[in-house]
Amino acid sequence: MNRCTRGLCERLAQGGSQLLRGDVGKDGLTYPPADIKAAVGDQIEFHYFPKAHSVVASGFKTPCSPLAGGFASGFVP
Repeated sequence: MNRCTRGLCERLAQGGSQLLRGDVGKDGLTYPPADIKAAVGDQIEFHYFPKAHSVVASGFKTPCSPLAGGFASGFVP
Protein backbone atom coordinates (compact mmCIF):
# COMPACT_ATOMS: atom_id res chain seq x y z
CA MET A 1 0.00 0.00 0.00
CA ASN A 2 1.38 3.41 -0.93
CA ARG A 3 0.95 6.24 1.52
CA CYS A 4 1.14 9.82 0.45
CA THR A 5 1.26 12.86 2.72
CA ARG A 6 -0.67 15.88 1.57
CA GLY A 7 2.48 17.84 0.70
CA LEU A 8 4.01 14.92 -1.18
CA CYS A 9 0.81 14.24 -3.10
CA GLU A 10 0.60 17.90 -4.11
CA ARG A 11 4.22 17.89 -5.35
CA LEU A 12 3.66 14.66 -7.28
CA ALA A 13 0.53 16.09 -8.88
CA GLN A 14 2.45 19.20 -9.95
CA GLY A 15 5.18 17.10 -11.57
CA GLY A 16 8.90 17.49 -11.15
CA SER A 17 9.22 14.78 -8.52
CA GLN A 18 8.61 11.06 -8.39
CA LEU A 19 7.68 8.52 -5.75
CA LEU A 20 10.11 5.61 -6.12
CA ARG A 21 9.71 2.22 -4.43
CA GLY A 22 12.31 -0.16 -3.01
CA ASP A 23 11.37 -3.63 -1.75
CA VAL A 24 13.75 -4.57 1.06
CA GLY A 25 14.22 -8.31 1.56
CA LYS A 26 11.24 -9.29 -0.57
CA ASP A 27 12.97 -12.41 -1.93
CA GLY A 28 15.55 -12.99 0.79
CA LEU A 29 18.62 -10.77 0.69
CA THR A 30 17.56 -8.81 -2.38
CA TYR A 31 16.55 -5.18 -2.66
CA PRO A 32 14.76 -4.71 -5.98
CA PRO A 33 15.36 -2.57 -7.84
CA ALA A 34 19.14 -3.14 -7.59
CA ASP A 35 19.74 0.61 -7.67
CA ILE A 36 17.53 3.66 -7.53
CA LYS A 37 18.40 6.85 -9.34
CA ALA A 38 16.56 9.60 -7.48
CA ALA A 39 16.64 13.25 -8.43
CA VAL A 40 16.56 16.10 -5.94
CA GLY A 41 12.95 16.34 -4.73
CA ASP A 42 12.11 12.68 -5.40
CA GLN A 43 10.83 10.51 -2.56
CA ILE A 44 11.93 6.91 -1.99
CA GLU A 45 9.51 4.64 -0.15
CA PHE A 46 11.04 1.46 1.27
CA HIS A 47 8.83 -1.57 1.90
CA TYR A 48 10.41 -3.95 4.43
CA PHE A 49 9.69 -7.67 4.24
CA PRO A 50 10.37 -10.22 7.04
CA LYS A 51 12.79 -10.79 8.61
CA ALA A 52 14.79 -7.79 9.83
CA HIS A 53 16.67 -5.62 7.30
CA SER A 54 18.19 -2.18 6.90
CA VAL A 55 19.00 0.16 4.01
CA VAL A 56 22.30 2.03 3.92
CA ALA A 57 23.94 4.33 1.36
CA SER A 58 27.42 2.84 1.43
CA GLY A 59 30.53 2.02 -0.54
CA PHE A 60 31.22 -1.37 -2.09
CA LYS A 61 34.07 -2.18 0.33
CA THR A 62 32.00 -1.37 3.46
CA PRO A 63 28.39 -2.24 2.57
CA CYS A 64 27.02 -1.91 6.11
CA SER A 65 28.71 1.38 7.00
CA PRO A 66 26.97 4.57 5.87
CA LEU A 67 28.86 7.04 3.69
CA ALA A 68 29.61 10.39 5.28
CA GLY A 69 26.38 12.34 4.89
CA GLY A 70 24.69 9.23 3.51
CA PHE A 71 21.44 7.51 4.39
CA ALA A 72 20.92 4.77 6.98
CA SER A 73 17.46 3.45 7.87
CA GLY A 74 18.55 1.71 11.03
CA PHE A 75 17.48 -1.84 11.86
CA VAL A 76 13.85 -2.55 10.89
CA PRO A 77 12.54 -5.78 12.45
